[in-house]
Amino acid sequence: MKIDFINSALNSIMGVERNQKLRAVQREEIRTDKAEFSREAKKMAKKQKALSPERLEEIKRRIAEGYYSREEILKEIAERMLNSKDFQEFIKSRKIDRNL
Repeated sequence: MKIDFINSALNSIMGVERNQKLRAVQREEIRTDKAEFSREAKKMAKKQKALSPERLEEIKRRIAEGYYSREEILKEIAERMLNSKDFQEFIKSRKIDRNL
């Protein structure tokens, strides 16, 4: 029937348009990666002192050299994070059992 032919043609056109739009959206998503920080993270960042340019350069150098990838350094970082006041407050506020 004529109606079936028209419906078939419209579906075909709409499918192509949908696929084109989907690909355009996917391309845009790839180009627009972004990070979002929670209000809690923003508050914590405000509490922290800003890094000096010298300290920031030292950290960048250490990253480039692989300093933070060493096993003993990773363990130290993990321990400091687990024992930090902010982390302890987070655990208490969420009623999370640290011994899990």
